[in-house]
Amino acid sequence: MNALFVAALALLPAAEAAENQIDLSFGSQTTNDDGWEVVGDGYAHQDIGGRVGVALGEHLSILGSYRYGAGGNTVYNDEWEEDTNAPGDEFLAASYLHALTVGPKLSGRVNRFFSAYGTAQLSGHLATIRVDADPILDDDATQLQERGLAPGILGAAGLEANLPFNQRSWTPAAYLEMGYGHTLAMKFDTFGEMNFSGFYASWGVGVRF
Repeated sequence: MNALFVAALALLPAAEAAENQIDLSFGSQTTNDDGWEVVGDGYAHQDIGGRVGVALGEHLSILGSYRYGAGGNTVYNDEWEEDTNAPGDEFLAASYLHALTVGPKLSGRVNRFFSAYGTAQLSGHLATIRVDADPILDDDATQLQERGLAPGILGAAGLEANLPFNQRSWTPAAYLEMGYGHTLAMKFDTFGEMNFSGFYASWGVGVRF
């Protein structure tokens, strides 16, 4: 993570001040914890969310985001341990993840249309796992539902593209960033302890002003 952050900073040329920003974001984060296989092989959360940046000075801004993702998988009883009370011979397991992040962003113009940046952020994650014939329903008496909460960190480097208009105080923009996210263990009564750590990517569109 630190290597990504340093590499991004090395790309920063002398440039104009950082800008405020509002983005609609889409993304994906994989996990290397095998415990998540109950809700999908090669597990990754596809998420949607938003982020806001407030300029603090030249090159520097504070960036905060919210992301929501969900995933699921069909599970059979023979995949569970014998002492697990699974709801039927075949059922669905689904997970829902809320994530909040906040941290500094250092950026600089590459040219008129592109800027490079690096960010290191603190994060908080709330995960819900539901096991049932229909995990979308939250009022089923036979549903197994558990939640886990954990803090984490995230480091990423990215590239932004924008179309500056001299006649306007704002410009449309798009971005792509990649990095690595890590959380401490989330504790679930039935599923044990699992972290959500792995490769992270995010892209989106928004405005700079």
